[in-house]
Amino acid sequence: MLKRFRALSLLLVGVLGLACSGSSHKDSYTTVDLYKITNFSCDAQTAGSSDVPVEVRALDGKRIRACGVIFAPETEGNPLFLIAKDNFTLSRPPTVEQRVRLGPLPAGFRLTMSREEGCVSGVFHVDVQRDDRRITQLFRLDVEGIELK
Repeated sequence: MLKRFRALSLLLVGVLGLACSGSSHKDSYTTVDLYKITNFSCDAQTAGSSDVPVEVRALDGKRIRACGVIFAPETEGNPLFLIAKDNFTLSRPPTVEQRVRLGPLPAGFRLTMSREEGCVSGVFHVDVQRDDRRITQLFRLDVEGIELK
């Protein structure tokens, strides 16, 4: 009888442990303040990952959630989606260190306006990209979810 009670207790503890160990989708991300991780300046011609603050580099490869303005500047070729804090205008877009490139996006995602407020979640990367003249990207977020407000 005692053996059955122990076996049942262990089974119950195991089932309850599995049920409690799962967290909601939002809980599996570290919420970051987009302003805090993009509030620094760098030289757009010579910057590298070492110019990114240490606390921001520490987020590289981590699952984060950030809220701001999602927008798609006019570009040739592949559509480009970015997120930044809302303190910019389309005539004065955020600088390379003030924005995070989003991609790949969930299938079927469409912006209904040129810029929309929302939150994105996914894996954050310090990912320096450059063309012949300057830095074109410092940060990338591999998007796992988007919530428009």
